[in-house]
Amino acid sequence: MPSDDSKEKIKKLLAEAIGVEPEDIKDEDSLIHELHMSPADLAEFSEILQNSGFKITPGDLAEIETFEDLAEFATAQEEIK
Repeated sequence: MPSDDSKEKIKKLLAEAIGVEPEDIKDEDSLIHELHMSPADLAEFSEILQNSGFKITPGDLAEIETFEDLAEFATAQEEIK
């Protein structure tokens, strides 16, 4: 389970990146379908996450389906450091 602080940080970064309010992003939202992220958006967001201290690559993000999957993956990588 991702820590609430990290999950909220990721949610805020994602909301800012795609132009929505954080409360509009649900755990089960698909990054591609519900949040309408293109491959370019995913690559750009992986860079935002990296710059914010999360260890994630565009390739990792391409394999992730939902916001909750993203939060779990990113925080797991953070804990491995």
